[in-house]
Amino acid sequence: MIGFNGTLFAYGQSGSGKTYTIDAMRTYVIEAIYDHIRNCPSREFILRVAYMELYNEHLSDLLTNKPLHLRETTDRNLFIEGLDEEIVLSQDHFHQILKKGNDNRTFAATSQNDHSSRAHCIFQIAIESRVREDGEDSSVFISQINLVDLAGSEKAGENSGNRFREGCSINLSLLTLSQVIRKLSEGDKNAHINYRDSKLTRLLQNALGGNSRTAILCSVSPSSVEETMSTLRFASNAKRVKNQPKQNEVVPIEAKLKRSLLENERLKKEIEELRRGNLSSLDHLPSVKEGEIESHKERKDLEDLSTQGRDRNVSSRRRGRGISQVSVWINAKYSLYDI
Repeated sequence: MIGFNGTLFAYGQSGSGKTYTIDAMRTYVIEAIYDHIRNCPSREFILRVAYMELYNEHLSDLLTNKPLHLRETTDRNLFIEGLDEEIVLSQDHFHQILKKGNDNRTFAATSQNDHSSRAHCIFQIAIESRVREDGEDSSVFISQINLVDLAGSEKAGENSGNRFREGCSINLSLLTLSQVIRKLSEGDKNAHINYRDSKLTRLLQNALGGNSRTAILCSVSPSSVEETMSTLRFASNAKRVKNQPKQNEVVPIEAKLKRSLLENERLKKEIEELRRGNLSSLDHLPSVKEGEIESHKERKDLEDLSTQGRDRNVSSRRRGRGISQVSVWINAKYSLYDI
């Protein structure tokens, strides 16, 4: 809700309860989102949802029944061509969209489950928010939540015909997912991660070692010890994967310009104060924020230079590092431009 991405996906054997659990989590997430919105009257929110299915390595939109294609931008970021995003008007509308997508999902009976999901499904919620009072100039926080119901792993030989082909495709994508998780869990930064070997891992790439807070729900069943052990090994590897979530903030051009102008003026005033020698210490500057001076040494150097404006008897070494150098340093640090 404050600009961080999140992913929850369920992994486990067919018939172990993944779909029921994810259905319940969707309801819980929707309620939590609207509770947060009601408790934040100072911010305005826009919610967008998308619902997609990966069946036999073919990606489709569950809201429009149209095929989708994975594409890359010039800076190597993934986007889904043709994906329809609906703006959510209310909590009831949220559930209507969800039901519409669920009605188009691919289910079939297997040896393990009479109503088995035969495709990986991703329910995607995009949340944008900004402060109401600042209007169009305010920065926007953008969060993306992915709720993923993976198709169940099972022995392909236990089915026949279409179910056999589906099982082979499901197991291949889950095998690639397991390999990616295992490679990431080893912590080798130079290792090649084979995200491209499956569309599933491409879709989940951000959630696997990337910019997302990720939770994995592993479901097990007493019907198969072998499948249960495989799921537990997957969970053991997954818990060692480290992601790098970051806050996603988009600042409009007008707001960026306004911020730059204000920062430019503030720093120019500080430089003038240093030139006049009116600063006895940088601690007297309430506008200096914590973190703008990278180290105690840099702060001490600037304090020494401000003292230089009043004390003519300092050493030649101090005089050699004059105010002009401070100006160059600050301009270089903050990329100042004359307006």
